[in-house]
Amino acid sequence: MNLFIASELSWRDKGLRIRQETRFPDQDSSRLVFTAARPVRLAVKVRYPSWALSGVSLAVNGAAQPVAGKPGSYVTVDREWKTGDTLSIEVPMSSRLEFMPGDSRVVALFRGPILMVGDLGREGLTPAVRYGPSAPPVRRMAMPEVPALVSDARMLPSALRPALGAPLTFRLASTDRQVAVTMVPFYRASDIRYTAYWNFYTVAEWDAHRKAAAAARSRQRGLVARTIDTVDLGTPESEKAHDYQVSHATQPDFDGRLGREAAGDGWFSYRLQTRPGVPLALAVSCRGSEGRRRAFDILVDGEHIASETLPYHPTEMLDFEYPIPEALTRGKTQVVVRIQPQGHAASAQVFELRTLTRQ
Repeated sequence: MNLFIASELSWRDKGLRIRQETRFPDQDSSRLVFTAARPVRLAVKVRYPSWALSGVSLAVNGAAQPVAGKPGSYVTVDREWKTGDTLSIEVPMSSRLEFMPGDSRVVALFRGPILMVGDLGREGLTPAVRYGPSAPPVRRMAMPEVPALVSDARMLPSALRPALGAPLTFRLASTDRQVAVTMVPFYRASDIRYTAYWNFYTVAEWDAHRKAAAAARSRQRGLVARTIDTVDLGTPESEKAHDYQVSHATQPDFDGRLGREAAGDGWFSYRLQTRPGVPLALAVSCRGSEGRRRAFDILVDGEHIASETLPYHPTEMLDFEYPIPEALTRGKTQVVVRIQPQGHAASAQVFELRTLTRQ
């Protein structure tokens, strides 16, 4: 017996029928009911799941049976079975964490074998959005903010508190901003926004993260104060206003934003405002590499000013700033900024370009 699924076995040669009665995973138990034309000896092997951290228990006709197996193996009940006999199985489900391979700061939460996801609501999920044409809209809806998990790793599973009256539904309280999130099984999350993966921090790490985020916001305010001109790539109005030119570029989507990228001999360019007589820089906002090699050159009015090879940061937006040689802006109020990939690589997925005064 491998799976806890309501089912029935009819074994004609043995004159035996075994019916499994269960509501797993809403209940962590199952029962085998035997019907035999005549008593028959049979070794029933019940899977002892590796996720059964609290052990398993078996009972024949209400009498407890010894459990000699270990997680990941089988428990055997070898006896003579007759009509009316029952084998009851209890497999208590515990909450546990699983860390992403290679990243101990991203975790998933499980209840027994069930992946639990955080319910992020249904805002904007109209029938037209959920069941409409397969073509994506011009601009996808922004992803809702996902709380981080802030706790000691050993204590986090205990933060899943059962929601009364709802099977396999929990409240998770150990999040940043002390926001309680409703957790539901992944297989029930077809009509909601949800997250299966969480950024995980200890309390000390979360304090450091908040300070770094505050510093990043301060840098962003400083960036805006120094900005002369901005292109919002992927936005038709902004691109048209900045004389968008292109050869074989595509339009990526990241976190609800549209951008531009090119590969092979492709490229894309924009005309941005400058300020004569002032030392300037170019700021580029792009997504980190998602595994594909992304190496590209940046040209201003046809002159190479920088090259970049992106690090692997598939879930992060990265900001780079490059000085523009004063000879390229002297006496000019505009320059053309061009992004082109190197060799067999692809360019960055670029979402914003800015000309700004140097720090």
